[in-house]
Amino acid sequence: MIDKDLQEKAKKVFKKYNLSLNEGINMLLRQIVKEKKLPLEAGKELKKAIEESRKGKVVAFKNTEELLKEIRK
Repeated sequence: MIDKDLQEKAKKVFKKYNLSLNEGINMLLRQIVKEKKLPLEAGKELKKAIEESRKGKVVAFKNTEELLKEIRK
């Protein structure tokens, strides 16, 4: 299921390029099929984080300040 908030934000971005949501998504899907990979290459750190999150190893923060404290360590 598509996140409704995310969908609305994406619509606004595509509208800047004179594209509907469907046209924008189709454009991205065509690129994925053509290149046989995602349009964004994930670095090692991101790939590791994705794998850990799939295994349930997720860190959560109560607010942005807590997140920033952790980042700045």
